[in-house]
Amino acid sequence: MKFRITLIFFLVIGFNQSIVGAKEILSLELVGKKYFEADPRDIVTIIYRISNNTDLNQKINIVVTLPQNWKVVNPEHFYEINANQQNIRLMSVFIPLTTKSGNYVISYQISTQSKPVIIRSFTVPVFVKPIRKISLILIDQPDYVIAGDRYQLKYKLKNESNISINARISLTSEDSLLYHLKKQLFTLAAGQSENFIINIHTNIETKNSITNKLKVTAKLINKEEVRSGVMSSVEIIPRTLSPVQDFNTVPVYTILRFVNQNQLSQLSGFQAEIVGKGFLNQRQTNRVNLILRGPDIYNKSIFGKYDEYLFSNSNDKYSFHIGDRPFYLSTLTQSFRYGRGIEGQFKHNNFKFGIYSMVSRFFQPKEKTFTSFVEYEENKRYNIRLNYMKKNKGRQESDIVSMESKFKPTNNTKIQMEYALGKNQTATSQAYHLDIQSKLEYH
Repeated sequence: MKFRITLIFFLVIGFNQSIVGAKEILSLELVGKKYFEADPRDIVTIIYRISNNTDLNQKINIVVTLPQNWKVVNPEHFYEINANQQNIRLMSVFIPLTTKSGNYVISYQISTQSKPVIIRSFTVPVFVKPIRKISLILIDQPDYVIAGDRYQLKYKLKNESNISINARISLTSEDSLLYHLKKQLFTLAAGQSENFIINIHTNIETKNSITNKLKVTAKLINKEEVRSGVMSSVEIIPRTLSPVQDFNTVPVYTILRFVNQNQLSQLSGFQAEIVGKGFLNQRQTNRVNLILRGPDIYNKSIFGKYDEYLFSNSNDKYSFHIGDRPFYLSTLTQSFRYGRGIEGQFKHNNFKFGIYSMVSRFFQPKEKTFTSFVEYEENKRYNIRLNYMKKNKGRQESDIVSMESKFKPTNNTKIQMEYALGKNQTATSQAYHLDIQSKLEYH
């Protein structure tokens, strides 16, 4: 009977010890993702829980072990947790751009500062996915070369991928250049770069100054959508210079017109016309237009023309017109009037300013108009414009102010809106305009 009592006593003691051992003094466990797949330059965020199961505050040392060059975004080396408390914590790790594709491990370890020292840890596997990117850089090129001489173009091909790549160099020229490239296939490790040279032979018989343009493109073999290209531009100067024209010329034509018509009475007339149109610079951005036609023989024959006098000059920044032409402001103010006057517009950044003054040619009594506007345009998709017009026709005088806007909510839809307020000696009126244009595409 004594033997049985002793056996029961030891069983009870063993049971109590197993209960105490199951409750850890300090515990650490992952509560978020336990495995990550990421690209270079990504940030991996690990979520974990620390539990202090004692009646004392615990000061904890933290040690994080990372792959080479990886960085903890919010680093900390120690942490204090209150008694009988659980904390959810975050750790963010930055993966550098130069990280090669493969499997990596992030290790996180904590230990108590008090004795006995308790250590807890976890590891998180990370797979860095492969990226494919290359860049082609033109390192050096001459500005000018004498016709018949040879010149060199120097390039650098860089593998910005995190894996090894095989690339091919291709050359395109509209000028039928004679070029020589020793090596067209390149094998580069991750982050590696290699320089190469293209030799260009020029034609000694070149008579005029020309520009040699060569497009060089690098493409990944078996994945040609990954590519990089660069254009070179070198001016070739002829050995024997032909006479150089210092000024741009604008072609001008003279037309002599004589009409004769026999109906109830014989009518005839003579008219001279001078027409010039062209550009004032080699870039063809500064346009000029000239029309001088007179006298008026429109009523002499069905082939007769009105007299017309016009000079226009315009470029990317401004436009200037004086003489006979159509004048336009907006749909609700004055959508179209042909008359004789002067107009100017000026553009600065996103703003555009304009003004014109004209007298109608074919209305009786004559109609005198003065207008001005200011416009703001954003991204070629949206603009807003404020218009003002003052009109005199005989003894009648009126003022019109309008606000209009145009925008493109989609590539296939255009919307134009305008509101106008007009006032004369006797009344005030309002007008509205809405125009929606949309194109439907069927596939």
